[in-house]
Amino acid sequence: MIGEEYRKQGQFREAVQSAHQSVTVAHEIQDPGSEASSLAVLMGVHKDMNRPRFAIFYGKRAVNLMQSVRAENRGLPREFQNSLLKLNDDMFHALADLRIGEGRLSEAEQVLALLKDEDF
Repeated sequence: MIGEEYRKQGQFREAVQSAHQSVTVAHEIQDPGSEASSLAVLMGVHKDMNRPRFAIFYGKRAVNLMQSVRAENRGLPREFQNSLLKLNDDMFHALADLRIGEGRLSEAEQVLALLKDEDF
């Protein structure tokens, strides 16, 4: 994702613009997985910019969308469901870390519990 590459290079303005465009396109074509990934980029950018409230806002949206993707894929074999979760577990951990940084340990635990919850 281009926004993530901009973020890694410290080009935060470009990262935000690219990620917002990606969110818009993914939403328009109804691709919640890509939308969640783009929101996770925004979470990372705002975390890097020391803007935890914005990071948490985008992180919550990303995790909620990923949970909806998981719900839609309940009928898939467990191994596919687990691989989907493993591909995206960084966003859950990043959001939990942000919540811990704000002293909101119970909310961090709830986010991490989603990774373990078989029935979510």
